[in-house]
Amino acid sequence: MNKLRTFLKMTFIGGVIVLLPIAALVYLVKWMIGIISDVIDPFTEALTDTWHMSDYAALAIAVLTSVFVCFLVGLMAKTSLSVRLFGAAGSRIQSWLFSGLESRVLRVVPRYAMIRETVMRLLGTEPVPAFSSVALVEVSELGTMATAFVSDTHPDGSYTVFIPSGPNPTSGNVYHVKREHVHPVDVSVEVAWKSIVGCGAGSKKLMEAYRARPSGAER
Repeated sequence: MNKLRTFLKMTFIGGVIVLLPIAALVYLVKWMIGIISDVIDPFTEALTDTWHMSDYAALAIAVLTSVFVCFLVGLMAKTSLSVRLFGAAGSRIQSWLFSGLESRVLRVVPRYAMIRETVMRLLGTEPVPAFSSVALVEVSELGTMATAFVSDTHPDGSYTVFIPSGPNPTSGNVYHVKREHVHPVDVSVEVAWKSIVGCGAGSKKLMEAYRARPSGAER
């Protein structure tokens, strides 16, 4: 009976672990679609009422217009390109739109930063910080190691490292660690960054690089 109860419990928990992220993703997509619909619905209604278009044609035009606006905003975000195309006016628009509007207005809007970060992750455009290298850092006497980014090295051989938390690698803690507890690995910062966003998925390259280090390698 105990074995059956344990089996049922673990099976249920396993199902929850699999389905919960899927449900969260579906909810997020539905929520984003709802926001987009709220934005373009007035436009589609105006097209159908004024130009007597079919609902499908009005929706198609509204979607294409939204895509064009996103492209235009993204174009203005590229400072060098906007200056090249629009001259000084492009530079001023870029400065106001992204330096002023985002930092002074949008950043104080509740959940704006979270939404922006989530969208960047979904689109795979989240910037990766310019750390010098990747290392595995011993965090216990039992041989447990954490993925870390090397922030700085010091004359005594010690390291300053940043150990991020998953799945949000922009938060974490800074540690100053003796060299014997730091194991640099030959993988790119981007590979390690993606493994943290994936809650450990993709760590195979990290471990392979660690095992491939020559015996007695300098730390």
